[in-house]
Amino acid sequence: MLAPVVTGALVQRAADPAEGYGTVLTVAGLLMLGGGAPAALAVRPELDKERLASR
Repeated sequence: MLAPVVTGALVQRAADPAEGYGTVLTVAGLLMLGGGAPAALAVRPELDKERLASR
């Protein structure tokens, strides 16, 4: 719900729209890396396979 507001604010405050969208894409990429790295470390497919097979 906040993404459109934050995106608009970043684009409006930039010197030109292209720079603003570049900033938005950089922030989005960093957020995805920040969330994806812990998820990739936490996922254990072997354990899930064993747990599901034991049901």
